[in-house]
Amino acid sequence: MLTFISSTILLRGFYHSKFFSHLDVPNHRSMHDYPTKKSAGLVFMGLFMISLFYVQIYSKDGSFSLLSQTLPGLMVCLLIGFLDDRYNFSSRRKLFFEILFFIPYVYLFFPDYQVFGFTLPLPHIVFSIVLAGYIIFVTNLCNFMDGLDLYLSLSILSSIGIYFSILHPNPNQAITVLLLVTSILSFLYFNFPPARLFMGDTGSLPLGYMVAILPFLNGNEIPDLSYGFLLIPVFWIDGVFTILIRLKKKENIFRAHREHLYQKITLQKLDKRFTTFIFSLWNLLTIPVYFFLKDSIPLMGIISIILFLNGFLYTILIRKL
Repeated sequence: MLTFISSTILLRGFYHSKFFSHLDVPNHRSMHDYPTKKSAGLVFMGLFMISLFYVQIYSKDGSFSLLSQTLPGLMVCLLIGFLDDRYNFSSRRKLFFEILFFIPYVYLFFPDYQVFGFTLPLPHIVFSIVLAGYIIFVTNLCNFMDGLDLYLSLSILSSIGIYFSILHPNPNQAITVLLLVTSILSFLYFNFPPARLFMGDTGSLPLGYMVAILPFLNGNEIPDLSYGFLLIPVFWIDGVFTILIRLKKKENIFRAHREHLYQKITLQKLDKRFTTFIFSLWNLLTIPVYFFLKDSIPLMGIISIILFLNGFLYTILIRKL
């Protein structure tokens, strides 16, 4: 509760502050109509990191490994995002810094993991490179999907709902994720359409990083990277399909656009609020499908079916549009 109240007060101060006055000015690729102050992620994600550090350090059951897997990655993502918001870093420059940081970081602080329940007999450095690539991709995938008021925030909250449903966090991990939920909730009021604040890359990159590492916050079990496909299935389908379509058109996939399914539906069919509500519920379809299938088929089959169903629905909708 203290985190929520503090974050809300600081976000209100951020909104009225003249010092933080960098605006996101709409153009022909934007989904908003008026200049809107951005980089609000500096407030609610910054407070999340402070709260997480305090809780873990002063808790009797505090975990250094949990802190080492969360705080450094969050801080680097927040810094890169803030600099991008302020100085419009090129995509290549951002990617270079992410690769430069994440490969040694993952190598030093993350354990080996499974994929679809199997541990491959590979050196730790290979595991680290693959995991770094996965984290970078998911982090930027969430960043790509931050193009509509409230959409990324609600989608990540639905992903956290999936996380608590299918994974088994220990108390420290559960507290970490609940602190994240509290921080996001404090931002919803200011991001409700029409938004008064945008989180910017300062918020979307750290949030994407947290989504990427959720499979590692899984109690005492060996982390299975493939659970990441269950947490944000709509992002995987809409994001990856859109990237492939734009590559086919020989377009720059890092340039802002309005080609995602959620953007097309908003522009042609639905109100912004209804779009965010529908797509967040769509993400939650993972839960009943997972529990219906989990006792009869292996994880690889469940993930394949869920992604196929999402891809099938995506194909129908995109053709109609």
